[in-house]
Amino acid sequence: MNTIVGLATSISNSAVNIIRISGNQSVNIIEKIFHTNTKSSLNPNEIKHGFIKYNEEVFDEVLVSFMKAPKSYTGEDVIEINCHGGILVTNKILNLVISLGAKLAEPGEFTKRAFLNGKIDLTKAEAIIDLIYAKSDLELKCAINQTTGKLYKKLNFIKEKIVNILSHVEVIIDFEDEVEDVYKSDIENDIIKIINEVQEILKYKDQGVLIKQGIKTCIVGKPNVGKSSLLNYLCNEKKAIVTDIPGTTRDIIEEKVDIGGIILNLFDTAGIRESSDVVESIGINMAKDKIKESDLIFFVLDLTRDLDEEDFRIYELIKDKNIIFLLNKCEEINMFDTNEIFTQFKNSNEDNLAKISIKENLGFDKLTNLIKDKFLLSDLSLNTESIILTNNRHTEAFNNCLECLNDSLKSLKDLMPLDIVSIDIRKALKYIMNITGEDINEVIVDNIFSKFCIGK
Repeated sequence: MNTIVGLATSISNSAVNIIRISGNQSVNIIEKIFHTNTKSSLNPNEIKHGFIKYNEEVFDEVLVSFMKAPKSYTGEDVIEINCHGGILVTNKILNLVISLGAKLAEPGEFTKRAFLNGKIDLTKAEAIIDLIYAKSDLELKCAINQTTGKLYKKLNFIKEKIVNILSHVEVIIDFEDEVEDVYKSDIENDIIKIINEVQEILKYKDQGVLIKQGIKTCIVGKPNVGKSSLLNYLCNEKKAIVTDIPGTTRDIIEEKVDIGGIILNLFDTAGIRESSDVVESIGINMAKDKIKESDLIFFVLDLTRDLDEEDFRIYELIKDKNIIFLLNKCEEINMFDTNEIFTQFKNSNEDNLAKISIKENLGFDKLTNLIKDKFLLSDLSLNTESIILTNNRHTEAFNNCLECLNDSLKSLKDLMPLDIVSIDIRKALKYIMNITGEDINEVIVDNIFSKFCIGK
């Protein structure tokens, strides 16, 4: 493999930048350009102070560390140059290293080499991506769990169980006519145990999607109930114009927010009402389209105003969706009894209703808990010991594995020959191995690592 070089920090003016070199020419290159006041050589696992100097030109005062293969991130000789964080000086050192024979690393190439050299499996590599791009505390916890090998250990356990079944099958397959039913019963029980393991992993797959992608949440209500104020409050900045004039919001305003560790993809919509204004009517129709796409609806009601026909018309649009009723302005004198909402809106109850005050910052803890309860995220927020699949590739592989295991179980119960049964068991094993990268084609590997930054 070529020796590669890349910037492990962002290219910006900062205190320090780190230039990473990996490959069998790393030491040769650094020996040509790194000079110290002593004659001691660069030893593994040490940091030395000196200067980057070439052809009498001094580039920078630096700290250099050396990680010798195979005890490095990539499994190769790795050099890291800690230079001053100026863009110009960083690029000059980077180009110097390239001129001496290193190749500029492609996105994710350092981590790809770690995978190819057996330092990490694909689950850990993908967890590193998730760690870098995590948008919430819960997503970060899921990524950390995976980097520590929790999923990998479970995959190894399942793989060993499937291999044991296949070994059992191979031993008896030539003597199937003479084998007692008890052996087939043992295989059946073992397959059922693995099916249960896979189903347990898939238990939180829907929550994993929500953690990774966020919950599509539409804020709806009639004009001037506080929809835009709610958006601004949750974003902690003024994203929407707020006035006392009905119909101020005419377009869809989209924003991503973190509420209690859960990502909400928020859509603030035009107040839904009958309107002769052409522009406002377009906004109202767009709001109706967003309602159809949403996973969750915040139905904002004004506690200082009686329910009216506009509220009921809006409810008809959203009644089949996941709704949280937000009763705004709870700091004011209420004009109606909350029980009226339970009477008028059939799916309203204490489990999906929160009295809030945007002005006084009241009721938002309950709103957070309602969201977590509605999407079964409460336990996950407190305890991420469960394996939560946030990667679509993993989920698809586990689903395919489960299908194959169920097919093998059916074949066994239908008294099919064991060599037929083993076909589906082998397919199940292949899907498990695909997750860790033990049997995966180069195109998928390249696709995964292309998502990394250059110096990772």
